[in-house]
Amino acid sequence: MPDQTEPNNTGVPESGDVNFPGQQSLSELKSVVWSEALDLFEGNEKEAREWMSRNRPFLGNMAPEDMLDSHENIHRLRCFIQQIQRGVLP
Repeated sequence: MPDQTEPNNTGVPESGDVNFPGQQSLSELKSVVWSEALDLFEGNEKEAREWMSRNRPFLGNMAPEDMLDSHENIHRLRCFIQQIQRGVLP
């Protein structure tokens, strides 16, 4: 089993690398996700809202707005947004 202190070379942190609960409240994280989604669409609120409301195959066919219910799901969503920003899709 690999040492969890070493990077996994996938660009996505392993669950042991992330502190989900206790860092920020869900409300704060929802604001961060909205800001990141808005940045993704260069400030176009209509496009960002539409994107957040549609099911995404890479998110298990869930809509991003439906993933705002837990720290873990928000982390997955933020990783997905960051991959899009970098031009790297799973």
